[in-house]
Amino acid sequence: MFDWTIVNGQAVLPDGTKRVDIGISGHRIQAIEDDLSDAPSKGKIDAQGLMVLPGLVDMHTHFHLAMGGGRFSEAFETGTRGAIRGGVTTVVDFADPDDGGILSGLEARR
Repeated sequence: MFDWTIVNGQAVLPDGTKRVDIGISGHRIQAIEDDLSDAPSKGKIDAQGLMVLPGLVDMHTHFHLAMGGGRFSEAFETGTRGAIRGGVTTVVDFADPDDGGILSGLEARR
C-alpha cells in the first residue's frame, strides 16, 4: 500500500516526458508506472494536466549574503530547511566575492 498515489501526471523521465502514475511511501517515490489507479493507497491526487516534479532546483539563492555592512538573516542551514519544506531539493547559492576580490577561475579574464 502506498501513502499517496499521484495519477495522470506528466513527468520528465530519462526517456522523455510522459503521463505516469507515481506511488509514494515514507516520503519517497516507490513506483513510477503507466497505471497505478487501482493500487491500494491512503490518498490519491489527480494531477491531470499538471507536471509532477519530485524535487525542484532553486538556481539562485542568497544565504548569508553581505548587504550594506550587514548580512541577510538567512543562513545556509535555515535556508535549506525552508527550501526542502517547499519541495526544493537542490540550491545553488549566489557567489559573493569579498570586496575587491574576484571569483576563482576569472583571473585571466580581468
